[in-house]
Amino acid sequence: MGLRRAPLSSLAVAAMVSLAWAGTARAGELEDFQAARAAYEAHDFARAVTLFEELVGGATPRLESEALVLESRKYLGAAYLFVGRPHAAETQFELLLGADPTYELDPAAFPVEVVELFSGVREHLLERARIEEERAAEAARRAYELERIRALVAFAEEEVEVEVENSRW
Repeated sequence: MGLRRAPLSSLAVAAMVSLAWAGTARAGELEDFQAARAAYEAHDFARAVTLFEELVGGATPRLESEALVLESRKYLGAAYLFVGRPHAAETQFELLLGADPTYELDPAAFPVEVVELFSGVREHLLERARIEEERAAEAARRAYELERIRALVAFAEEEVEVEVENSRW
């Protein structure tokens, strides 16, 4: 007597197809990233910009891999700098550092201009965070003082009757 296989439900088939497709999409993502990076390394910066923009240029990156998103933003920022779009480069570096504030750019792998811009963006973000922290602390201090003043005013307005017995002595 042989083994019989149970028929697969349509839900199981759909799950298997989606898993197989997800694996293909990840492999496709890596290939797309490698093609964009190859254009960058060939100093075809206009093409690199186009390819990296397809990967991470919209409001929501097409890539699912966070590591590939970060790497794509790094190369897109550098490519933007080389095609004369420094503000777009800054935006990509801000997005990269927003996702991973500890990200480090390898100074041996990128020209000085790219490293300096990246460092400048990091310093700007740190300064902005410091200013926001100071503003939050000042707002908290003011809120505390306002509440303290309200409590003092309420206490001062409160009438207290005190009976004092006067003696003739």
